[in-house]
This record gives sequence, C-alpha cells and structure tokens, in this order.
Amino acid sequence: MKNFLSFGGTPQVFVQLLSGNYRGYAQMVNLLAEWLKIAGFQEDSISNLIKEHIKGLSLQKFDPRKADTIFEEDDLSSAPEWLEYMIQEPDWRTLIYKLSEDHKNCLLLNFAIQQISEAGHQTEIASLETASTYFSVFNKVMKDSITNILHCDEMSLSAFLPDFKKMCNHSPHTYLYTQSVLHNLQAEPNCSNIKRLSQELEASLKEKNSAGRRMRFLLTDVFHYPDIASSLTCILSTGTTNLADIIKLYNQYSRPDPPPAELIRCPDVFDLIIKALFNPSKSVNPAHKNKYFYVLAYAASVKEIFDLDNPSQRIQDKSELEETIKALEVVHTICHKSTVVYELQDYLGELRQHLTQYPVISMAILYWLRINLTDSTYHTTVHNSNLFHFPLLREIISHHPLQYPAILDLLAHCFEMETDLEATAAVELKRNLLDNMIFLMQHGYVLPVLSHIERWNTKADQSLIRYFMIQILDMIDAPYSAEFVRSIWSIISNPLTTEALRVPESKPLLSNFLGQCLEDLPPFLDRQAIEQHVLIFK
Repeated sequence: MKNFLSFGGTPQVFVQLLSGNYRGYAQMVNLLAEWLKIAGFQEDSISNLIKEHIKGLSLQKFDPRKADTIFEEDDLSSAPEWLEYMIQEPDWRTLIYKLSEDHKNCLLLNFAIQQISEAGHQTEIASLETASTYFSVFNKVMKDSITNILHCDEMSLSAFLPDFKKMCNHSPHTYLYTQSVLHNLQAEPNCSNIKRLSQELEASLKEKNSAGRRMRFLLTDVFHYPDIASSLTCILSTGTTNLADIIKLYNQYSRPDPPPAELIRCPDVFDLIIKALFNPSKSVNPAHKNKYFYVLAYAASVKEIFDLDNPSQRIQDKSELEETIKALEVVHTICHKSTVVYELQDYLGELRQHLTQYPVISMAILYWLRINLTDSTYHTTVHNSNLFHFPLLREIISHHPLQYPAILDLLAHCFEMETDLEATAAVELKRNLLDNMIFLMQHGYVLPVLSHIERWNTKADQSLIRYFMIQILDMIDAPYSAEFVRSIWSIISNPLTTEALRVPESKPLLSNFLGQCLEDLPPFLDRQAIEQHVLIFK
C-alpha cells in the first residue's frame, strides 16, 4: 500500500482494486468445512483433507525465486512469524522437507531446514540432502543419530539406517568425516553398535570395492601390514578367496605376535570364506583346508583387549580358537556328506549344538541351507524339508537375532521361487515358509515380515494370506503400535483379502482386532472404513 500511494495512487482506487480482485478463498474453505460437518464428517477428517489439499497445491505451484524474495525485505531480522508456526507443526514440517528435496538451492527452504535443526528436530531431517549441505546442521544431526543408535535394538536400528546412510553418503566429505568419527568412537566401551554402523555405511557405497574399502584401510592402519593389506585387497576386489591370499593371512595370524584381529573382521571376508568352505558344489584343497578354518575361526573367536592409555598394547584371548576350529571342521564334514534328508537327520542334534554355541557356524549353516533351499530342483527330490532344514532355521532364529534379516531374505526368496512341485505340495511348502515367518514374528521381528506380506498381498494365493492372517490375529492382543496397525490394515483392506477372510475361522478374530483399533484409532485410519469392515466380519 505504501508503494502504491507513494507513486501517486489514491486510497479510494487502492480500496477498489483490492476489493475488486478479492476472491475470499479462505472464507469459501471455511464455508465448505461447515457443510462437511453438517454432512456428518469428523472435524479431524475435514482438517486433514484441507491440509493435504494445501500441501498438494504448494508442491505444484511453489516458486523458489518468489520465495527467496523474502530475504530482500529490509526489516527481516529473524524468521517470519508464519515460518515459525510451520516449524512447530509436524504436518507443515513435512511439507518443508518435500519442497526442500525438490528445490535444493532455495534459500528460504535451506534457511527453514536450519531453523528446524535448531528447534531440535534433527532426527526428522536426517534423510534430507539439505541437512548435509550445512556442516553445523549435518554435525548436529549426525551427533544425535549416533547417540540414539547406542540405545537401539535391532529393529530400531534397521528402521533408522536408510536415512542415516543417505545423509552421510551425500558427499565424499560427509562420508569420510562420519567414518572418522565412528572409528574414534569404536575404541570406547559399550560401542559395538558403532562398528556395526560403520560397516553398514561402507556397504551402502556404490563404489565400496574401491573408495569405501580404501578409506577403511586408512583408518585401521592395515597398510602397516603389507601382506594382510595385499591379501584383503585381492579378496575383496575379486569377490572370491584364493589359496595364496589365505596362506598369507594364515602365516600372519599364526605368528607368536599376530596383527590385530580387527583387520580381518570384515563382513565381506566372513562371507567369502564361508562360501568357499560350505558350498556343497565347491571344494577346497584338502591339504590347505585347515588354513581356511584357522583364519575364519580366528576372526570369529579371538578376543582382544586394548589399553586405552596405550593402544599399541593389547591382550589376546585365544581360549575359544581351537574349539571353534574343531566345530567348523565337524560341521563342514556334515554339510558335504549328503543332501538326502534321511541321511542328514542323524546329524541334526550335532548341528543344533554347534550353531547354538558359535555364531560363525550359524552363519555357515544358514548359507548352506540357502544353497539347498533356493535350488528349485532340490524341492522336487526332497519333499520333507520341514523335518530337517526348517528346524535348523528355527534354532538359528531362537539364538541369533542379528541373523534375522538374512533368514527373512531366504524365506522370502523361497516363497517367491517357482518350483516343479505339484500344486498341493507347492502350497504346503509355502505354508511351511509362512510358519517360519510367523516364528520370526514371535521373536520380535514383526514389521519386516509384514512388509513382505503387504507386497505379496495382491499377487499371492489368497488362501495363503488368509492362513497367515488367522495365525497372526490369533496370537496378538492390544495395545498395538501405529506401524503394526497400518500394516495389518493394509493387508485386510485389500478387497481380495477381505473376501478371502470372510470365513468362520477369521471373522471373530478380525472383529476383535478392528474393535480394539476403534478404541484407540490412529490418525491415519478412516473410522468409517473400519466400521464398515467390522460389519463385514460380523
């Protein structure tokens, strides 16, 4: 108005122009909201509907150049009042995050991200690339993330990792800085999750065979041991073990003063040695097989205690080394004996004993099981996997929670795999696989299993989905987490699944579950849709 009057405009013309172009959109929205209330809509539903529409318009029409003109105002000494309000509201923060991903160079949005960080919402912006642009923001987010990880269980850690990886892999600088911090923290007591985080971060690099591995070598001083450095470089770059490199590692670690075991405690090294030893279709030179066992057992069992005041001084505990080697030899012999179930049945107790006591043997048996169970021709000759293979899987589930992701991946692969089995036998195999997934859920690995069921919901045999849902609904009870309710609702609200579940066995279970959901309804669920399904399953 000041500008208009200063250039010779009159108040009367200003008022006419303002009123003539005014459309009253805000009042129209308020009127529409009142009509919706009269029509019976809940106030929360109306509010969410309006918010989502505004978000959609903002994403569609946002102009970063116009937004940045706010910084041209002379009296801008702090964040605008409307921006402070948006930062306080989770829904509007979400809109800012989406806009910042689409308009990475917008000054206003980058400023908003910094303000959100200062307001204490670092965990929400961990996945944003703009969070990695400003070191002060990145450092705060990384510090809070690492602090939270120290108290994470396996489920929480798995859910947290994707955003953390995305943030730290934003640039070589952020990656190297993060790995340096993590490396220094690993020397602190009770920081085992930190090493896991460092390994996960390295594995996430697309070029991990070069840049990621070289950075880790620099941080661990492996180049002080040339033979180990050359052997590890060769093994990891080729993706396979060879006898010459294993002999080098064996010679180094069988010395009276061996290098730190930490140098060979790399997930890829474990995997490659296990694959060389426990693939039934491959064989290792018998004269040097003991060297493979020794290197694998050394990496898995030798404990080292470092003096914090003098890190070069370390105490080695090799008390479990010989027993681990013997157990590996016994299990290796069994795994290469036969693939006929009734012949292996006699060794079930022995395998259970060793995999319970030694995690590395559990990893080896899991790999051996994968080789057998993912061979589509294997199931046509072995019809009773449930008598041998699945009990071993359940034993691993009962004792080794860190191997849950690998177990679920195996079960999912087998479920999706095409076999030459007859229809009845194929359904029975998939039921056994679902039983083992349910066993995983009983041990706390719930949401990852449900995510696979959601993915299969529209393409799998609905009788199998019904079988799974009846088993799950029969063993659960309130209170439920919001994520759990969302996953279950996603499955049962599918029209095909809804129809499949309209049987006497499932109706009371579903009515009970949906009734409990109505008592404590999460905001993302539609009450009317839930009530409609309650009527369907009565």
